[in-house]
Amino acid sequence: MYKCIAINAFNVISVSKILSFFVYFCTTQLSHLPGCINVIDAVRYQHTMKSRLFTYGIIFFSGFFLTLAAVYYSEWRYEEDILDSMVNRVNLSCKGKGLEDAVDSAMSLTHKVVDPMADVYGNEKFGIGKGFFISPSFLVYYYGQGSCGGYAAFTARLLNKMNIHTKFVQQTVGDIPGGHITLVIESGSKLLLIDPLFAWTFRDSLGHMSDINQVAANWPYYAKFKPRRYRSSYNYQKGWTYTNWNKLGVFSKSAYKAGVLVFGKEKMDRVSVRAYFLGATKKYFYACIGLCLCFLAFLVNRYLKYRSIKKRHTTSVNPISISGKQLNEMEPLLEYLPE
Repeated sequence: MYKCIAINAFNVISVSKILSFFVYFCTTQLSHLPGCINVIDAVRYQHTMKSRLFTYGIIFFSGFFLTLAAVYYSEWRYEEDILDSMVNRVNLSCKGKGLEDAVDSAMSLTHKVVDPMADVYGNEKFGIGKGFFISPSFLVYYYGQGSCGGYAAFTARLLNKMNIHTKFVQQTVGDIPGGHITLVIESGSKLLLIDPLFAWTFRDSLGHMSDINQVAANWPYYAKFKPRRYRSSYNYQKGWTYTNWNKLGVFSKSAYKAGVLVFGKEKMDRVSVRAYFLGATKKYFYACIGLCLCFLAFLVNRYLKYRSIKKRHTTSVNPISISGKQLNEMEPLLEYLPE
């Protein structure tokens, strides 16, 4: 873990230094005219370090986000390769079979992959380390942690890769919202309930997967077939939501109220926010690339302005004899000077 952090830190510093040297070389070398001291050189004797620090700050953050983008891209592609391999295995085992068999196979394979990690590392405490650079859905894959939420997230990511769309179910257990997390599969107008933690699909008397509302309304029937370790309190009798709007306190509650005003209560109650962050590394990659390009665009624009002003002030002067009027005229240039 520490080796990974050290390498990432080295990459950040290296990229930043390279960009710093490139921009520094271009801006300083082009400002020196042969055989004379120009006005830019004269003003440079008198201005502060503020502009230089600001410029190098922009360069540093450009390199920083570029390095983060490289790290997130690497993790994103690795996650996709793992999922592609698992999808191929599920497809081979369920060739010619229906949705029920594909879902059962996906949950079974998830347990084969994750259970050994959970047995070894499930009760350990880890620092932020790699967790900062991976998708939340892969935390259970690396560390075996997350319990019902971890298994649900990884299974949802795998099913989505198989073009089976899911939503998270935040079940109220006792008086605790989000006390148990499961999934529903969107199939037409139905929301078919599954429990990845127990690799269990809720089925009716005909062996077909059941809608979550059907399970809640007929719980005594479904309770007869629940897995041995399944808690009786996970009975869907206290209600559920697809997003735990209480999790982030005032922030999430305010977001829900704003959404109700814009989209209506019915649509907001069916939104599963967590489902949008399953493949977070891909989103982080594009966000970092966007931020890097923004900083670089600002830097290029700053340099072009510097060049434009420089062309208008290339007369030779004695740096000691600059008047106050000349300094006032040159004040806009100070903002763009690199050193």
